[in-house]
Amino acid sequence: VDDYAGSSATTGVVTVGGSVTGHLEVLGDSDWFAADLVAGTRYIVSLSGRDGGAGTLLDPLLQMRDSAGNLLREDDDSGVGSGSELSFVATTTGRYYFAASGYDGAYTGTYRLSLTTPPPDDYAGSTATTGQLAVGGTVSGRLEVAADQDWFAIDLEAGKTYSFTLSGLDGGGGSLDDPWLRLLDANGTRLAFDDDGGTGTDSLLTFTAT
Repeated sequence: VDDYAGSSATTGVVTVGGSVTGHLEVLGDSDWFAADLVAGTRYIVSLSGRDGGAGTLLDPLLQMRDSAGNLLREDDDSGVGSGSELSFVATTTGRYYFAASGYDGAYTGTYRLSLTTPPPDDYAGSTATTGQLAVGGTVSGRLEVAADQDWFAIDLEAGKTYSFTLSGLDGGGGSLDDPWLRLLDANGTRLAFDDDGGTGTDSLLTFTAT
């Protein structure tokens, strides 16, 4: 018996801060869950199966739909392993639907769907940031959502060479899988960048101030 309908007639509901579980019983099955969201608020919705330890579904596919059931966006592998995750800001207040299925309709199994709001951004990704870094010092931060950037201001002296490291999981500096470091001038224009010059996927950048 199908647990949830694959349409706006579904009885499935997910609330902010909560999660629901379900079962894709046959190939091509899709389970929809209704959620009431508020315009201007950022949300994160995750669909986890076997890789996330949340069920047996091998390759979850997550879709976000409007109140009429029209597809707004979808994600396949942005979560843990083959799990799916969407980070977005609601554009209107009202009813949305999140659809859980297997990629290309080719998988069955159990899953968990979670809906949360991320913690507040610790540092702005612009010259308006409150983040400060001193020569010889360190600072820590958190990237709360996908595509987040944290900027830190520092005063450098012309003719001197500086080394900057950005450490995440590989360097024991945090949980970030693949840090990417950029050095910008006072206007926010990029001067230099590094991706994997440090330990593992950590970043290491050496720069002589002009």
